[in-house]
Amino acid sequence: DRSSSSFTMVISCWQRDVLMCQHENGSVSIRVRRRNNAVTTPAPEGHGAFDDTPTQLSMEVAYDLRCQSDPLRVTRHNKLYGAALCPVSEKMIALIMSDSRLMFWELTGVQPTGHEHSVLSPLLSPGWDGKRPDNTADVLFPLNSSIPHPQLALADIIGTSQTSEYGPTGTPVQLKFLLTGLTSGISSHVAVIKMCPPLTNRNIDTYQPIMALGTHSGCIQIVNVDSGQ
Repeated sequence: DRSSSSFTMVISCWQRDVLMCQHENGSVSIRVRRRNNAVTTPAPEGHGAFDDTPTQLSMEVAYDLRCQSDPLRVTRHNKLYGAALCPVSEKMIALIMSDSRLMFWELTGVQPTGHEHSVLSPLLSPGWDGKRPDNTADVLFPLNSSIPHPQLALADIIGTSQTSEYGPTGTPVQLKFLLTGLTSGISSHVAVIKMCPPLTNRNIDTYQPIMALGTHSGCIQIVNVDSGQ
């Protein structure tokens, strides 16, 4: 897509065939692989319907844009340095800004309304949210609970297979990014930096790597270099 911002980082996920992309404007997008097995080459002339020649499937690999976060105000003094994806859930990504701020975006899945239309095929959930049947007289236990399944990881939002021989395996979902955390960094325009005395054999038991920062406005911040707080 030439109209979108350029990529600065692409992170692949292992739970699902999904790419997390970081853009120059500070936004984050998620792209899901398109399931396309259509025949791209027609049958040669002279071959009928009873031809045993295997059909040539499409070898094209495409990833469709499913969701994108809001862009940030990127200036010359406030740039985006990098991004890190949670290795456990793969649904939370952290953005690192040049002013030492951290922004946490979390991916969630919601059920689409009937008024929304999309050109892309619907994205299916794993199908764990089964509804309780109305007539439970002839149904054996255990029954499916009506409580929605918690979205703890990327595998809980997007299903393994988007198509099946017997029809869809889950309900359609739409992906959205929510800003769940913002850690403010050190005040800008630092003028003076003073570090504590060095580590010696005498203060090895009580030593703490403390650093003092002074700004143009007269503010003094005490930072622990070891923990970053």
